[in-house]
Amino acid sequence: MSGQKILRIRLVLSVLMGLAVAFVPLYLVVGGPSSRDLKFQRKYTRSAFKTVERMLEAHRRQHGSYPSTLKEFGYEKQDGWGRPMLYSVHNGVPLLESLGRDGVRGGIGTDADLSNQNPSPPQIHVPFWTRITDPDALQMTLAACISGLFATFLCFSGLQSQTFSPSTLPLLGFSLLLSLGIAAFGAIIITIVHVPSGH
Repeated sequence: MSGQKILRIRLVLSVLMGLAVAFVPLYLVVGGPSSRDLKFQRKYTRSAFKTVERMLEAHRRQHGSYPSTLKEFGYEKQDGWGRPMLYSVHNGVPLLESLGRDGVRGGIGTDADLSNQNPSPPQIHVPFWTRITDPDALQMTLAACISGLFATFLCFSGLQSQTFSPSTLPLLGFSLLLSLGIAAFGAIIITIVHVPSGH
């Protein structure tokens, strides 16, 4: 193999390795199914809706109607983001609302509005890119990207020209996969360390 071809192979493998190492922690920690805080806040809000609905129904049975405000009812429950729930009665049916993280009507993802009548609106699902660029996730995103760059450098420097021959390709493939696994694990740990504590 020519020197230029070997250099191109080293570059391509190194960049792919770096991208994989950066993507794995971003997906698992920031943007994937384990977005813990977001799920907790939603679950807490849905649970609060159910609690208030039961209390409102008990009040209606005892007094013949729903209270006009939650303050009149003597109970003001907060949503998962620490804001008071909005309450109104429409056509004899109580409506409880949470305006999400931003406290403003509308929005997507953590900013999406929830209600007891629509606790899982379609706007609640957030694209991956939006999650990793969220201000709360920037430290984690940066840590994962730095890990990916570091893995790219290590892979490039570790792939020497003498390692490319048909007889050494299986060993090279195994060592790259092993390196990818170890680097991805390290990147996940580094990314988790950068999870904001909320203090």
